[in-house]
Amino acid sequence: MKSHPKYRYNFACILVLLLAFALRMWDVDARSLWFDEAVEYWSATVSLSDLPQAAVSMLQPPLYSFLLHFWSWFGTTAIWLRMLSISLSLLSVSGMVVMMRAFYGVRGGVIAGLIMAVLPSEIRYAQEVGEYALLGCGLVLSLFFLVLAVRRGDWKFWLLWGVFSIVGVYSHYGATLVVFASSLVVWAIHLLQKNGKLLARQSMIAGGSILFALPLVNFVPQQFGLIRSSVTPASAFSLPTEIEKFIVSIGDTFLFQMTGWPYSPLPKWLGLVIIGLIFILYIIAMARSSIGRLVFCWLLVAYMVYYWVVRLGFYAHGVFGFRYALILSPFFVFAIAATFEQLVRWRQRWIATGLAGLFLVLSLYSLPNRAMSEITRQDMGWPETQDVREIVEYWMQHYQANASTYVYYGAVPAFGYYVRQAGAEAVQLPARWYAHCWKKDSPGYCRADNIFYGAWIRNHSPETKLESVYRTLGTQPPKLWIAFSHTYPGEQEMILKGLSAQYRVMQSYERKGASVYLLEQR
Repeated sequence: MKSHPKYRYNFACILVLLLAFALRMWDVDARSLWFDEAVEYWSATVSLSDLPQAAVSMLQPPLYSFLLHFWSWFGTTAIWLRMLSISLSLLSVSGMVVMMRAFYGVRGGVIAGLIMAVLPSEIRYAQEVGEYALLGCGLVLSLFFLVLAVRRGDWKFWLLWGVFSIVGVYSHYGATLVVFASSLVVWAIHLLQKNGKLLARQSMIAGGSILFALPLVNFVPQQFGLIRSSVTPASAFSLPTEIEKFIVSIGDTFLFQMTGWPYSPLPKWLGLVIIGLIFILYIIAMARSSIGRLVFCWLLVAYMVYYWVVRLGFYAHGVFGFRYALILSPFFVFAIAATFEQLVRWRQRWIATGLAGLFLVLSLYSLPNRAMSEITRQDMGWPETQDVREIVEYWMQHYQANASTYVYYGAVPAFGYYVRQAGAEAVQLPARWYAHCWKKDSPGYCRADNIFYGAWIRNHSPETKLESVYRTLGTQPPKLWIAFSHTYPGEQEMILKGLSAQYRVMQSYERKGASVYLLEQR
């Protein structure tokens, strides 16, 4: 007896979610917490009363910090901390499956879920202690309920759109660009159609969402509202140049999501050809689907807003692609899945299968999981790997009471985290302790138990950096451990060379992105 197609597709959806879970769990603990993750940990695991101020220091909205704060009640190991992002990422995959299933059938849901399951950018930030998985989850569900609200006009869908839009905005400031762009398109459609009822509902929910978002003014970092000195003057623009930049930026932005470009050994032209084919076919396919046309309008307007905000230097430091472009992931996945589904409906199965197969092969080859990435990317620096856990373990095994330890500024948050995990923390560190230790005149707990956490000296001259090291130590101890991580290229070598006038290296242990040395006075 043959099984009903509905059950076969449901089974396929379950397999897709299992695949997504497996890829996100693969090598989840292979990398130590790197700088950004350690800062997230320290900012979230303060007292509830200190949490708002700690969240301000993260230069992003506070929602993720609050979630991580409560999540860490049940554990603080690296795996457990990352499980929050994995859970949110799986919710994004599920949301995309449900959305595409509602508009393109179960097969469309399976296709969308499979794309989300293997997309390298999604896996990379599902394995990080950070706000990006929460951002994706909020925007996927916001997109889903906005489409339902437009199609059905029901109050509950407008309310749910408002709720998840707020979730996105409270996760990452960049979400504001997408929410604004999609809202603007829908508002214009209702205005042109003279649909006063839906226009009023959308306006009320949008107004309420803005009111809920107003407290973010207290969290916006000062530099977010500043106009960069490098903003391009209006007179410098020319239409042909901007069209060229706009087209190139599309490839740069979405290549990151598909292959991790520029951190990819794959030729750029190959990814651009695939992305170009997908968007051309999507433009053709959307003529047959009202939902496809609507999402295309959202994608186009959202990308134009994103382009100009980045182009003028107000967001993402003028760099297209990379993690800043994750705000566009729901639209990107929707466009790809809708294209493949429409090709199947047109009975172009061979084209759909070939294009989808090539897409999956490139994505799987570009997986960010450490075992895979070290083969395909080698030393390309993505995902960021700083093996502070390993150097702390080595340091603890060889540590002697008569030796001082200096932790170079970039290694401070992660080094402190792994010292705490090992139960070797000398004093209970207060909220934002690492930021206090980075100051020139640091508190006493930055020098407790003969461990000296160094000041932030990234942009200083070599002479000033050496002076800061000695000033933090207070003396020149006969034996000195020095730990490095999250430094500029050549910075570690420069410091060791400067110290070589007084010290010689007795032991060293170097791992990827981190190292520790035992020095002895000459």
